[in-house]
Amino acid sequence: MRFENLFDILFLDNTTGFAFSHDNNYLVITFWDGAIKVFDLVNHKEIAFIQKAHKDLITAVAISHDDKYMITSGFDRQLKIYNFEQRVEIESIPGISPSGRNS
Repeated sequence: MRFENLFDILFLDNTTGFAFSHDNNYLVITFWDGAIKVFDLVNHKEIAFIQKAHKDLITAVAISHDDKYMITSGFDRQLKIYNFEQRVEIESIPGISPSGRNS
C-alpha cells in the first residue's frame, strides 16, 4: 500500500492507536480487529502487516527508545513484545484481570 501523506494512513477506518519510531522513519498503526500495520515514512509504503497480532481490539502500542522493540496490549489481556526490525513476536505475557488474578 502506497500513501501520499500522513493523513491517508492515520485516519484509516477502525484504527485504535499509533506510535512513531524514535527516528521518525516508521509509523505503527493498530486496529480494532487485532491487526498491526507498519509504514515506512521515508519511502511512503506499508512494510509489514501482522493480521492477528491480538485476538481482539489492540488497546495500546509503544516502540522502545532504541527502536528495537514494539510492545502492544489488547482486550485479549495479552501484552506482546516484538522484535521491531524483524516484525516478529518474541514474547506474549498474560495480563491481569480486574480482580487482580492472572487471566
